[in-house]
Formats: sequence, C-alpha cells, structure tokens
Amino acid sequence: MSQDAASDFEIVTAEDAAVFAAAAIATIEDLRDLLALETALLRKAKFRDASALSERKAGLVGFYARYMMTAKTSGSRLRDVAPDAVTRLIAAHDALAEAAAENLPAVERARDTTFRLVKGISNLVEKTRSGPTVYGPGATAARAKPLSTTSLSLDRAI
Repeated sequence: MSQDAASDFEIVTAEDAAVFAAAAIATIEDLRDLLALETALLRKAKFRDASALSERKAGLVGFYARYMMTAKTSGSRLRDVAPDAVTRLIAAHDALAEAAAENLPAVERARDTTFRLVKGISNLVEKTRSGPTVYGPGATAARAKPLSTTSLSLDRAI
C-alpha cells in the first residue's frame, strides 16, 4: 500500500492489517525521527536548517493524519484481525507523542527568539534611519523626522 492510498485502504484480512500497520508505523517513525532532528537543530540555533525540514514534515503529518483516520474508521476490524498490529501502532504513536512533546517547546523558543531578533533589528533600523539631531531655539535636542519611512514586516506564524 502506498502512503497516498492510506485514507482509501480497507482493512479486511490480517494481511491487509499487517500491510497497513507496517506502512503506518514506518510513517510514524519517519515523523518521529524528523521531529527529533528538528528539535536538535533548533536547540543548536540552526534555524535555517530546521526550517528546511518544514515541507517534509508537512508531508509526513498529512500521511500520518490519513493513517490515523483509517485506523479510526477501521479500528474494530483492525483489532479483530490483527491485535498485535494495534499494539505496535499504539507504541509507535506514543513514541511520536513523546517526540512531539520535546519538539513543541523547541519550536516555541525558536519562534520567540526569532521574533526578538527581528524586533531588535527593526528597532535598530528605525533608530539609524532617523535624521541628525538638531537643536531648537531653546537649545534642546529635537529629532528630525526620519529620512525614510520603510517599514519592516514580521510574520509571527513561524
């Protein structure tokens, strides 16, 4: 069974269940490994390398969701014909949940760090784009209007 057929797969026989479980577990393990790699990269502040994994991660999450939908809709049949496959699927799912629990805080820290960096750069750009200090009639410093009004944009959905 291909990953594309995951949502269309009907579990009738023990062989169907074994093929389904093997494919689903392989996808879950790939996703778990990818999350572990992303977590390690984020902890090393290798944001560009970690973000390069996004497309692959999205694809695996899509396959995972399809497999889990199939497992949900065929759950009783799957338990009847292949209880061992169900046990292996649950174990793989639990391992994925652990990897996700480690990954989420790393992603949140990376997002917050990136936001702070961009905000700091934006503030610095704003300060350096202002004109020279001029003095008014009372010899008090008055800032001239900025030379440029180019804004800096930040996408917070990192």
